[in-house]
Amino acid sequence: INGATTLDGVALQAAGYTAPGILNAPNAEAKVLTAAAWSTVPVGLTVYNETQAMVQQLKANKKYGPYGLYVGTVVAGALDADYDTVSGSRGTTIRERILKIEGLEFVHTADFMPATKVALIQMTSDVIDLVVGQMPTIIPWTSLDGMIIHNLVMGIMVPRVRSDQNGDSGICIGTLT
Repeated sequence: INGATTLDGVALQAAGYTAPGILNAPNAEAKVLTAAAWSTVPVGLTVYNETQAMVQQLKANKKYGPYGLYVGTVVAGALDADYDTVSGSRGTTIRERILKIEGLEFVHTADFMPATKVALIQMTSDVIDLVVGQMPTIIPWTSLDGMIIHNLVMGIMVPRVRSDQNGDSGICIGTLT
């Protein structure tokens, strides 16, 4: 979500290259969202309209889905509120309603997602893929006395956030304000 960093929080850089995450992806679209509607006082219609606007931003970049929406824990709780609290017709949650948007396949809770952010992502390899430097490998060895067997699993895999040749991204970051 936040990209690769060193222990002190500085962006990890090797040979001039970095590994940005979803929230600091280059060329990502941005959308300002109504904070109260997404968290403290859930308003289904506002959440639906703002999610739809994020989808339209990605479609303007020629990113037609399928999409996934990642939210933090506070927003995830608010999405389980009733979509329509005015007419008295209970039963449909905000989450269920936004999942009816064309192309939106899932809403996942990401516990490392900041409380003020949501991320809509086209879930295809031209937007995010995985660079495999070393497939997971088991390295066994025994203790010096030969009585204990140790195992180490080693692997190197880095997610790569991508843009197309026009600099368009398949990621839209919503900021709750």
